[in-house]
Amino acid sequence: MRLVVDANILFSSLIKDSTTRRIIMLDDINLYTPEYVFIELEKHIDSIQKKSKLNKKSIELLLEIIMTNINVIPIDEYKKYIPEAFKIMKDIDENDTAFLAVALSLKVDGIWSNDPDFSKQDKIKTYTTKDLVVKLNF
Repeated sequence: MRLVVDANILFSSLIKDSTTRRIIMLDDINLYTPEYVFIELEKHIDSIQKKSKLNKKSIELLLEIIMTNINVIPIDEYKKYIPEAFKIMKDIDENDTAFLAVALSLKVDGIWSNDPDFSKQDKIKTYTTKDLVVKLNF
């Protein structure tokens, strides 16, 4: 299974040891995220620290471990899909454009997100963590 991972999934995996983190570490799924995710991560680092009760150094180490199972896609590889993704997401949540553009460029099986905004578009299938638990018999 090939999935684009939304920022909220990464945030969740950093905040606590959970099903989300364990799914990320599975070998039988291929995960992708736009390099843009690191900008989002930096914006929310204080909140992640507060919720996880981890210091910045620990979060960085944990992120490094988690990212060994996620392929970071440079903007050059999906930029031609940004206009189409923006057109789809502009009235939903334009901040999610990069994630949809990566999904369109890689022709993945879906987007993994717990953000209900993704389910408002119908171009790419969206899976929540609960959906993946069922689908993967996890």
